[in-house]
Amino acid sequence: MPTISTSKHIIVFLLLFFALDLLFIALEYQNMRFFSKALLLPLLILFYIHQTKKNNTERDKNFMIGLLLSWLGDLFLLLPSGFLFGLGSFLLAHLFYSRCFYTLSNTPLRLNYRLLLPILVYLMLFLTLLFPHLNELKIPVVFYAITISFMLYMGYNTRKTITPIAFKNLFFGALLFVVSDSVLALHLFVFPSKFMELLVMITYVLAQYFLIQGMILKKEFVKF
Repeated sequence: MPTISTSKHIIVFLLLFFALDLLFIALEYQNMRFFSKALLLPLLILFYIHQTKKNNTERDKNFMIGLLLSWLGDLFLLLPSGFLFGLGSFLLAHLFYSRCFYTLSNTPLRLNYRLLLPILVYLMLFLTLLFPHLNELKIPVVFYAITISFMLYMGYNTRKTITPIAFKNLFFGALLFVVSDSVLALHLFVFPSKFMELLVMITYVLAQYFLIQGMILKKEFVKF
């Protein structure tokens, strides 16, 4: 069984490299982020593995693939010409997260208009704002926006099949992911700023952390 101290050590290293990454953004040391940002997801994955023992269920495999694809997306987005590859990696990650949440919900997919309507309204308003700035990236960005919205909806669909604390972490993580990617899109296409870039990383790392906590808490796993 993993020890609490091991998990604490991982979190300490995560916070250290997270702080370094934010510092490198603030100082515009982009090359140094190959050292800081590239280690964030591996540390989160290691934390997840230590907290969940050995799990070989379909949903756990899907979630782990989503984390690995997110890491790949992080690496691509560090490259000057890696945006489309990064976008594709995260799109696939959200599909695997969605598949994980679908199997976790253990119920047929039903429409919940209380959440679906706000998601659709936000999606339409946000894409309307972005569309004039996307140029040749219109189609991939629209597909990505639909995919991450679907991931958020699938996260909400787990509310009746996992514990309330697990659901709150999982859904909050999914919501933060939408916020992070929305801010990233505004930063890249509408009004770039250092503050926006910092906000992207803060919400992104928190999103992945809360998704992981939701998956950890869905069963009687060791809690950090």
